[in-house]
Amino acid sequence: PASAGWGYVGFAAYRLQPGESVSFEDPAREACLVVLAGKARVQAGSIDCGVLGTRDSVFEDKAPDAAYVPNNCRVSATAVTACEIAITQAPGFGTHPARVIPAASMRRSVRGEGTNQRFVIDILPSDQPADSLLVVEVITPASHSSSCEAGRALSAGIEPTTPAWHWAMTSFGLLMMNSGEPMTGKGTRA
Repeated sequence: PASAGWGYVGFAAYRLQPGESVSFEDPAREACLVVLAGKARVQAGSIDCGVLGTRDSVFEDKAPDAAYVPNNCRVSATAVTACEIAITQAPGFGTHPARVIPAASMRRSVRGEGTNQRFVIDILPSDQPADSLLVVEVITPASHSSSCEAGRALSAGIEPTTPAWHWAMTSFGLLMMNSGEPMTGKGTRA
């Protein structure tokens, strides 16, 4: 969100009820729309992505569906069921076409050891077509150390070593990690 003062990577989270919609288009920023929970019909430019969504809760042990959209291309999602959607953004140059990123195509890996172990789902990894955006979901087991309560986090940046926003999904709701301010409602900050 603009209030975070980020100049490079952007993020918005939405909770939608059936029939509600959200859209994003920017002439200078590519985006990745992630259906975190529930189901939504997604349109990416001229591509009808169909109904995306693989899980009823962010805590299900499944990868999410997503869609990549280049800059200057409209992406929209209309809730089929109650759903949670994240839209990540970074500078884009129109190099790559819009596409669906199905959950089945996402790699999973383990990082760290012992109580620092994390489980990572590569939604839009650095080896997949995008101009500058990288998106991963990180699962922290309940007994492991973390900067927030155990749960899942979605991160976006330009490469694995670059500081990025970090958004956590916990039993308390949505939390912005780097600012400490909670996210609530439809794209609003508490």
